[in-house]
Amino acid sequence: MREDEWLAQVASILPNAVADEDRFPTKPVIALFGAYDAGKSTLLKRLLVEAGVSIPAWLTVSARRETFESNDVEALGCILRDTPGLAAGSAEHEETALQAVLESDVMLLVMPPQLITGDRDVVLPILSGKAYRKEGLSCAQSLLVVITKLDERADPVDDQIGYHAYAALKQEEWGKLIEDNRLSLGQAPVFTVSADPLGYVGNDVAAERGSYMDGCREWDGISALVGMLEGLPGQLGDLRRAAQIRRLCSRLTATVAAKDAEMLANQQVLVETERQHQQIDNLASREKFIRERAQAELRRKIEEELSSFFSIRGKDATALRDRLQACVQDWLAEQSAALEKLVRESGAEFDKAATSYWKIGDWSEPVTVGSKASAAPEMRTKAQKAFREFMDLRKITEYDGKSVKDYAAISDSLGKKITDLQIKLDQAGGSAKEGINKAISTLEKKKKANDNMLSSAKTHEQMIAFAPLAMEGISTLVGWWSDREQARISATEREERQQAFTQYGRKAAEDAWAHIGPAFEDFSAGLELQTTMLADIMQNADHHARRLAGEKQAVQGLLADAPDRADRMLEAERVS
Repeated sequence: MREDEWLAQVASILPNAVADEDRFPTKPVIALFGAYDAGKSTLLKRLLVEAGVSIPAWLTVSARRETFESNDVEALGCILRDTPGLAAGSAEHEETALQAVLESDVMLLVMPPQLITGDRDVVLPILSGKAYRKEGLSCAQSLLVVITKLDERADPVDDQIGYHAYAALKQEEWGKLIEDNRLSLGQAPVFTVSADPLGYVGNDVAAERGSYMDGCREWDGISALVGMLEGLPGQLGDLRRAAQIRRLCSRLTATVAAKDAEMLANQQVLVETERQHQQIDNLASREKFIRERAQAELRRKIEEELSSFFSIRGKDATALRDRLQACVQDWLAEQSAALEKLVRESGAEFDKAATSYWKIGDWSEPVTVGSKASAAPEMRTKAQKAFREFMDLRKITEYDGKSVKDYAAISDSLGKKITDLQIKLDQAGGSAKEGINKAISTLEKKKKANDNMLSSAKTHEQMIAFAPLAMEGISTLVGWWSDREQARISATEREERQQAFTQYGRKAAEDAWAHIGPAFEDFSAGLELQTTMLADIMQNADHHARRLAGEKQAVQGLLADAPDRADRMLEAERVS
């Protein structure tokens, strides 16, 4: 794939990143980076003096950490960028340095004679290009290597032969380091430098070319480095394009990581939704079992009460009605409790699921600029709607046991207090109105809460205060039994009697269920609502997962196809 085709495809995914390239200056940006004690500031100061540029106030020379942010200065036709030292124990400063390197055209690695030591975990990924993409990316075309402070280990005055031998040894060690770490750095230039021979200048802010040791330019390596830097503006086009590829690969790699995180979050949604779906199925099965058992249980209890009553030759219709009514009341209370337990359990599960779904913020912020908007906001809206409707259902069991009469009395009392305060508010002066308004607001909130409990209590009392057994029907049954009792009971008549009991029991159970059944139906409808919501979430999460996988694959493809310009540029330099 040609570079222009690759860039066009990257622009379709990361348009802002490609557009950002226009903000870079028209001169090569050279980032000096390395360990905090490598001598970066000393080297930069010397380069500025050689270029005849004033030393900025922020540039200080010290063995301590003195640079905490990136700073730029123009010299030698370039923009020289000082960066915070690596391996200095500050993640923030390290991140600043890495970003400064990423936004440069040329990376000037400054190392002491020990070469790469404590900063190797940061420097090696930059040199290998693995800081920009997992497979690595050649950086030879954008790298200058400077080994400094040679005069601290070898005598450049009295033993120049030994000094140069030491410099050659450091270059050999650098080559061995490249080989051992399998770095493809090709012909990246290496300079051995003594930026401030024997420390003549130190932190002198008014240093000039003559301030440095006499004759040092013959052996200190600075002239060669200056010559290299002065030639970089002529290579700006190639340097800037290589830097752009590094930056875009870095953005693509970050996008892949973000996609992975988003896919993990999406998978967690699927797992939780499937678990919740199974819970709803279990609750629906329990509701069906309770409902079917409840109807059969009431028929059986009524038949048992009838058989028991007539077995003792009972003839008092009122007594029979009381017994049957007590039976139905107990049954209603039992079913109400069973429903209440189901509602509590399902409500707790729903609360848990809804909280989980509403926390998924990543869904609404796709990383890739060109990707379609996620369905998460719609899903959260559905979850909230289902939760509100389900909470309405739960109100039938959420009250503290007071009677309708008790709640009504409280509402009346609160209403009167609010009315009294409103009268006082009309008569009060400015300073008192604020306090009265607060009191009214507090009472109104209490009244609203009490009115909600009043409504719940009415519903609850209606559920358990049902008496479906009309006296007329019971009297008819007792009369029918008395007629049969006058004669000898045959097998046929005994069967008729049992059928009568069964029919009456079925009718009474149907009437009682007609009263409490709607509550179970509401509960079942709430479960169906949840099931529908969960199915929608699973469908959208599955679609989202497939979309993310496709986007990630596309980004990984672009990373794999990223142009590697090292060999071509090095060949061009050899030819020239």
